[in-house]
Amino acid sequence: GGQHAEQMAYDDRRTAYLEGLGLRVIRFWNSAVLTNRDGVCDTILDACGGEHPSMGPG
Repeated sequence: GGQHAEQMAYDDRRTAYLEGLGLRVIRFWNSAVLTNRDGVCDTILDACGGEHPSMGPG
């Protein structure tokens, strides 16, 4: 309903603000964070151009 639309508008404004600061916003469902932590971390690392510690040299 209306509350959902208001939340989406707020999220859009917040995202635009953060991107205006040069930040990248990545969103995850709560359930993904709770049940697929490794996948979420891999996505974040990929977005940062980072390497997963277990895959690094060494």
